[in-house]
Amino acid sequence: MKTVDSLTAHGNADLCALKLHPGPNDDLSGHPSNAFWNCVSPGLGEDFMMFGYPVEGYPAVGPFLAQESARLIKGHYQRFSQFGVPGGYQFLAGEMNTPALPGMSGGPLFRPQAHPILTGIVAGTVEKTVTAYSHTEVKNGIETYSEKVDRITAYGIALILEPLKSWLDQEIALIR
Repeated sequence: MKTVDSLTAHGNADLCALKLHPGPNDDLSGHPSNAFWNCVSPGLGEDFMMFGYPVEGYPAVGPFLAQESARLIKGHYQRFSQFGVPGGYQFLAGEMNTPALPGMSGGPLFRPQAHPILTGIVAGTVEKTVTAYSHTEVKNGIETYSEKVDRITAYGIALILEPLKSWLDQEIALIR
């Protein structure tokens, strides 16, 4: 178990820097000192890979207990916009064509052909209602029957890192 020595939260974005205290049994041999080299702005339609540990399963149901399993999900960015909540965070967000599974928040998004280059961090998922079918019957100018069928679609939200690069560089320099 790691101990957090310090935590610095960004003023506007849903992002923080943690300095971890190494434990007595930590063996970092074979692990890179810098897992990620840099961050860049992704382009519209650009592919990404998302990595995380979503919580799966249901507690005490047969042989499959709730557990965290490493998952790699591939997708693409379908639009970019400012994302925020009233009185809360505001940042440049990339909307992903796939939802982020519960438990993946904070996980890296990176380029498929350049794993050390980050494009974002998983921020969450937004669900939206889309009208799949709508029908209204009108007889003699009077509405007699109306039907609307909605479906829910979900998009993952990524915090785009490149606009926060100077803050990240500053925090990384302080941590080392």
